[in-house]
Amino acid sequence: MIDLDNITDNAVERVFSLLPTAVGVGTYYKSVSGHGSGDYDPVTDTVLQPLDVRNNVRMMRVAVTAEELAGSPVTVEDAKFLIPGRDLNGLECGTEDYLDYRGRRYDVIKVRPLPTDAIRILYGRAK
Repeated sequence: MIDLDNITDNAVERVFSLLPTAVGVGTYYKSVSGHGSGDYDPVTDTVLQPLDVRNNVRMMRVAVTAEELAGSPVTVEDAKFLIPGRDLNGLECGTEDYLDYRGRRYDVIKVRPLPTDAIRILYGRAK
């Protein structure tokens, strides 16, 4: 039987290795909801949620297409990121998460569902 996840994972790794100048290394912050209360920040008057932080995550910023804009919270000013699944090591991405890419924070506003964990496609809004 063909192992499509393994084939896809190898293809993603190949693409990222062939385009080193297009790949940035950033940090992914996963909000850990429901795991106790976060710390209160009196300066911003918010409760800081506990985070699962993944460092050294390879990310490729690519163009958002017109089809992705239709009927979506994504705008032309938002960013689209491709992230190898192995860099997140099984972490489920969600819209309460954010990432740091080349020194700029992006809040995840949409996660594109895919039939494989080999790659993640996320849409982010600069904060």
